[in-house]
Amino acid sequence: MLDRTLYAVGLLIAALRLHERKIPDQTLEKVANWILTEEAIECREFPSDPTNPPPLAVGIQQGLWRPLAADLRREVAAVANHDVRENLELVALHLEPIWPP
Repeated sequence: MLDRTLYAVGLLIAALRLHERKIPDQTLEKVANWILTEEAIECREFPSDPTNPPPLAVGIQQGLWRPLAADLRREVAAVANHDVRENLELVALHLEPIWPP
């Protein structure tokens, strides 16, 4: 993931933390769609080559996103709208390959 996608993921995590108070499902859906679109663009611009993988962002290399990814997975369960929750789960899955279980 590139910095622009990580920026969007960070905003999504912040929005999920505020979800019960003020952030409507439609807004969460827009942010999730933004992240999925950014990720698709990255895949087209930087095709995957298993023999020469791109370097990870510094924050990911150092494991700084691990607690935030856990927050994302935990907060997604509280989203009532099935379609929105599904998109958010897709975003969470994109973070999964970054760290071993």
